[in-house]
Amino acid sequence: MVRHKFVVLTGRPGVGKTTLVKRALESLTKNGASVSGFYTEELRENGRRIGFDVITTTGKRGPLARIRELCGDEAGPSVGQYCVNLVSFEAVALESLQAPCDVVILDEVGKMELFSRRFQQRVQELILSPDRCILVTVPVAGGRPLPLVERIRGHQSATVIEINHDNRNHRLAEILSLIHDAIRK
Repeated sequence: MVRHKFVVLTGRPGVGKTTLVKRALESLTKNGASVSGFYTEELRENGRRIGFDVITTTGKRGPLARIRELCGDEAGPSVGQYCVNLVSFEAVALESLQAPCDVVILDEVGKMELFSRRFQQRVQELILSPDRCILVTVPVAGGRPLPLVERIRGHQSATVIEINHDNRNHRLAEILSLIHDAIRK
């Protein structure tokens, strides 16, 4: 059984949070840790960001959000210029959060993902789970607070790491050390 622990990465968009998550995932799986969950990735076309995909730790991929002009009739809730595809997000992300594992990856818990009540419920269940280490990314604090994000950020078992352009290349070892300490048998 693992000790309960959150490693919370936060920072402005584009500073490298997802890159760190992917590097941590690669290192953890190479070293025999069982990992499940998902990360999000920008989707670009002709140099222009047109949306985001959700990708599980096993490689299953689906659309999370697209710019409005690409949404068609099944447009979901909006965040800025993007419409969120809740059906796809839930089908991909929620399945990835059911497997028993040492480490759960949640990249990210933000506005788009939180439109899903089922996702919110699953994250709350994971927060209460005493046998999981969670590597999670959350948006930088500011604007209107997201209650679940604030609950994660302020959890007594959370270590919050601010990622920026200056420190992003030097944080992986710290992240892995925190996770290894949490899952040490």
